[in-house]
Amino acid sequence: MLSADAKAGITKDYVGFDIGGSLVSGNASIKIPIPLTNAKLEIGGSGYIGGIGIKSELDMENKKIKVKAIAIVGAGAEMGLG
Repeated sequence: MLSADAKAGITKDYVGFDIGGSLVSGNASIKIPIPLTNAKLEIGGSGYIGGIGIKSELDMENKKIKVKAIAIVGAGAEMGLG
């Protein structure tokens, strides 16, 4: 599966940039309940093969921080509260 991304911006809910593409990508995440609250900690990861790119985002609307780096083979991570 070929994919490509490109975006950049600054709003009250989003600060960041994402540029890149890859031949194969996949991701997974888990949500861990935080005791004594209704919130959950979400931790995720992603992998990329055959691409190039970089990403750094602070997503206030979804309460997540996301980063990725690709140089032929790459990885990404995200963490947030839900």
